[in-house]
Amino acid sequence: MSLFEQQLLSTLIGTISGFILAMGLFYLTFIWKNSIEKNNLRKNMIREYEYNLRLLDTWHTNIENTITKVISNDRAIPYYFKYRDFQTIFLQAFFSRGFLYERLDDDEINSLAVMLQDFNLYGENYINGKIQDWKEGRIDIANMKGELEFERDKINDSIEKLGKIKEKIIKS
Repeated sequence: MSLFEQQLLSTLIGTISGFILAMGLFYLTFIWKNSIEKNNLRKNMIREYEYNLRLLDTWHTNIENTITKVISNDRAIPYYFKYRDFQTIFLQAFFSRGFLYERLDDDEINSLAVMLQDFNLYGENYINGKIQDWKEGRIDIANMKGELEFERDKINDSIEKLGKIKEKIIKS
């Protein structure tokens, strides 16, 4: 083999080896960054769930107190149910990156979707509008009690489901 052929072969082997090494390092860096991103998102989503669970507990207590006031026909209800405070920032980030489907089954994802439909500005306006209608005498006690019991049951269901989802994400 001539000197030219040896240099050509050495250059070719060096170039191919360097390319393979660079691709391997790029792939490892990508996996490492993706792992860190998933872990940070998971931690933030757990924190968001804990906040939402505290919020749901507060709403549950306030709904129970409101039911008591309605039953006793006390129209001085000091609560405003601010459903738009239900946080979804990291849930949406987790979903958009496809991580949610890696950890949750279809029923759990559906439960989250229902919560997003319930605890927003529209749900807030609905329940607070009903309370205001009752205060102004447009709804009777029985109907208002039924509305609040439905709301209480929805909140209880959300507390239970969100707690289970949080535990599942913690374990994963």
